[in-house]
Amino acid sequence: MTKKLDQVKDESKKLESRLSKLQALLIKFYKTYFGSEDYKNTGVDKDKAIKEENRTEPVNEIEVYDGSDTIRGGWLYRLFHRNDFYIKRYKIENNEKVYLD
Repeated sequence: MTKKLDQVKDESKKLESRLSKLQALLIKFYKTYFGSEDYKNTGVDKDKAIKEENRTEPVNEIEVYDGSDTIRGGWLYRLFHRNDFYIKRYKIENNEKVYLD
């Protein structure tokens, strides 16, 4: 009876050590990929913002579209993509849609 009890105790110790190793591995994984608690943003930043003066870089214009349509493709597109739709962006000029893609 005592032999079985000792075996059960040994097995439980092995399982506890295995569990603690897995927990340590999980904590290490979390800190590696999601950062440690030291770097969490608490909403209070001690650094002050720096105002940028005399900014003389040229401004890049971007084209803003008015909307997008989901369009079912031609027969070749449907052959490979069965139920998929693709999105075409458009701009409205003179009350007509002009597709950008």
